[in-house]
Amino acid sequence: MSIISSRKSPALAATPREEGSSRRGAESALRLGRWPLRDEPRSTALVLVAIGVLVALVAAQTASFAAAALVLLVLALADWRNVLPATYLLDASGIEQHVLFLRRRVAWAAVARCEVWPEGVRLLRSAAGHPLDGLRSIFIPWGDDREAILALLARRALRAHLVDGQGRAVLPSTASHPATPPSSIPTASPLPLPTAEPPTTTTSVLPPDATG
Repeated sequence: MSIISSRKSPALAATPREEGSSRRGAESALRLGRWPLRDEPRSTALVLVAIGVLVALVAAQTASFAAAALVLLVLALADWRNVLPATYLLDASGIEQHVLFLRRRVAWAAVARCEVWPEGVRLLRSAAGHPLDGLRSIFIPWGDDREAILALLARRALRAHLVDGQGRAVLPSTASHPATPPSSIPTASPLPLPTAEPPTTTTSVLPPDATG
C-alpha cells in the first residue's frame, strides 16, 4: 500500500526568488488588442473610401483591370493595419505581434529606433531611415495605454533612439507630457557698449612760399 503525499518535493517547489521574478515579469508584460476599424470607425472608413476612389480612378483612366488590382494590392499592403485586428504582447524579452494566424516577434535588442507619433509608436530595426521601414516596422497604436507603453519602452528599449516623427530626440517624460513653451520669454537687456570717440584730425596750414 503506497501513500501519495500532496506536498510538493523541495526540488519542484518554486523558490522565493523564482516566484518574485515571475511575478515581476507578469507585471511588466503588457497585452494590447487593437482594431482601428472597430476603435476608430469614422477615420478608418474615410481611408477605405479614399482607397476605393483611387482604385476606381486608376481603372477608369487605364481601362485595365490588372492595373487597378495592382494599385489595390499595394494600398492594401500599406494600410492593412486599419482593416485587420492585431494583438501585441510587450514583455521582458521583446514585442510579439499577432495578426490572424501570423505571429511576429522582435527582441528588444533588435529595436534600434522608436518613433513617437500622435497615433502610436513605430519600432524599427535600423537607426537610420530605410525605404522599406513601413513594411518591416511594427506600429503600435496608443489607444488608452500611451503612458504604459512609453514607460515600458523606457525600461526595455535601452538601445533604441526615442525620437518623434520628424527625427528629433524625445525623452520619455517629454513624450508623455509634451511641454508647451511659455508665451513670453524674458530676455536680458544688452549692456551698453562703450562708444569710441572719433579720432581728432589736425590740419596744419603752411604759409605760402615767398617769391623774389
